[in-house]
Amino acid sequence: MSQMTTSTSNALTHGIVVKAHIVREGHVLLLKRQATDTEYGGHWDIPGGRLLLGEGASKGLAREVREETSLTFTRAKPLTVWDYQTADAGLMQGLSFLITDAQGDVKLSPEHTRFEWQTGNTLNSLPLAPNLKKEIEWVLNKSE
Repeated sequence: MSQMTTSTSNALTHGIVVKAHIVREGHVLLLKRQATDTEYGGHWDIPGGRLLLGEGASKGLAREVREETSLTFTRAKPLTVWDYQTADAGLMQGLSFLITDAQGDVKLSPEHTRFEWQTGNTLNSLPLAPNLKKEIEWVLNKSE
């Protein structure tokens, strides 16, 4: 009788990215990436990044927001799910969250050169990832 075997490979199928739309008084926090960044270098973005192996979305989001901005928060509302392809890591699954109770003053990590609190009216003049502008406008319209 033949034995059926199952693969015990721990190969990952994709990475996971978490992003935070941090909104204060009708403005969303944007961070400008270093020009040398391999993903959208010199573009504006919202805080976030890749989860560490074994890290949950909530803890990873809190870590990324704290590392990139020094802000803390108590609630993050899930908003959208998306995916994209990267040259270095392959397929990435993205999760966006809304944060309206961020505490503290923004202090940037070395990953970014500037930050600004922006309204939907000022987004057209900024270099942003293709779908990010639409998502920010949607978030700001829902937050009013």
